[in-house]
Amino acid sequence: MKWPLSSVGEQVLGNPESNNAICTLWTERHEISDMVSPELFNVVGQCYSRIEGVSEIVRNVLARKEIRRIFIYGNDRFSSGDTLISLGRGDDVILRDDLPKDAIQRFRENVEMIDMRQEYKNKQHLKSLEDRLKSYDAVGPWGENEYHERLAPAPPRIFPSEKSGMVVRGGKVGDAWLNIIDNVMRFGTQKPSQYDDDQIELPNLVTVITNEDVNDIYWHPAFAYFPEKNKDDLDRGLTIESLIDYLPQLLTANTMDGVNYTYGALLRDHRGVDQIQLMKDELKKDFFSRRAVGITWDVEKVSENNIHAPCLDLVQALLQDDNRLYFSAVFRSNDMFKAWPKNAMALRHVQKEIADYLNADVGDMIVSSNSAHIYSADWDAARELLDQYPAHRRSRMTDPRGNILIYTEGDKILIQHQSPDGVALREFYAANARHAYTLIKRNKMISDMGHALDIGVELGKAESAIRTGEKYVQDKPLKYVRRRYGRE
Repeated sequence: MKWPLSSVGEQVLGNPESNNAICTLWTERHEISDMVSPELFNVVGQCYSRIEGVSEIVRNVLARKEIRRIFIYGNDRFSSGDTLISLGRGDDVILRDDLPKDAIQRFRENVEMIDMRQEYKNKQHLKSLEDRLKSYDAVGPWGENEYHERLAPAPPRIFPSEKSGMVVRGGKVGDAWLNIIDNVMRFGTQKPSQYDDDQIELPNLVTVITNEDVNDIYWHPAFAYFPEKNKDDLDRGLTIESLIDYLPQLLTANTMDGVNYTYGALLRDHRGVDQIQLMKDELKKDFFSRRAVGITWDVEKVSENNIHAPCLDLVQALLQDDNRLYFSAVFRSNDMFKAWPKNAMALRHVQKEIADYLNADVGDMIVSSNSAHIYSADWDAARELLDQYPAHRRSRMTDPRGNILIYTEGDKILIQHQSPDGVALREFYAANARHAYTLIKRNKMISDMGHALDIGVELGKAESAIRTGEKYVQDKPLKYVRRRYGRE
């Protein structure tokens, strides 16, 4: 079997009978291997990760038991060296699950860790390392080689993320809702709720709706997650009918039988005050006002009985000098599966009501869900929905920060930043793809991950075109790519 078991390009091979391996951690491996006689080492390699990297070292050494010593010699940026030392001492360390515990124990008993990080730090680069490598007599392997297959990891229930402050942007309520469900189910934490159901919760999720027109809602036929009516075999509680029926709960002050409160009543008849009208009048008087605010939280009532505390707590309208009305809503608690689309659609109608009163255009609507959660009763339906409408089939937005056009001029990459409307904003030259990436990042020209990945691919192509002398055209493959894949 070919050895190393991982990519050969990531290691420098020396004498296959040597008992010495050198781990350079985050230091570039050639910085060490080029200055040491290859007869003195079996392999030189780097190790970035405390779990994946150290696990691969164990896996490879088990498959080449001539290796009896690992010299840890390099810059330890993220403690992978500490993990190797702990492993050698017999401390508990976390390694990949596909490495058997008895195999890890055999590694510990037969392979010595030699910590020379301080020598590297003190720039005692070669003499001290070579002297240590030469100081040991060569002996045979410590056992029969053993091979442990590296298995693909099983996806975790919760993926790592920023944990709070996540932002979802969508043109339409329905588009944003799918991405909300995906984020909560993918990144949220499972915990109890104050009801009978458990919940998956993602703190402080912010959603931005940019162009939902309440006078002309487009119920896209491909997005049948909002069916006209419930079917017998599918009752998610969300239909076009239910979304429309919910509107009076925010657009009027009317109360409903069997319902403790409506947001409309709390905002439009709060101790006899119509707060929505006050917001309109405040902005009519001073378009620059920051006081057009409505609240639903009644401290006296909540202190007496907080079981029925409202989930929507605050709304605010801001009128900008481009005559656009921006509208924000803050929820302390938000059922993102069954309640959020109804809330969002109704709030968009309130925003339009205020904008019409002011003869203003409708700008973005921002909904902050401090506790964005999905109850366990809806988990299966949520997963079914995400399977039915995977990410690549969902609507995509253009980057609100604009477009990036890429050209080549001689040995330079020319970057032009355009507004979303196609107006040129600025241009600059870059020496190579990394330089261009640095300038784009420094000037904060991209907000969307898909846009960033696409531009990264294009910058790589542009740099390759300059090196090979080919003509570069954005979004078109280079000639050598077409030839390789039989397109020419």
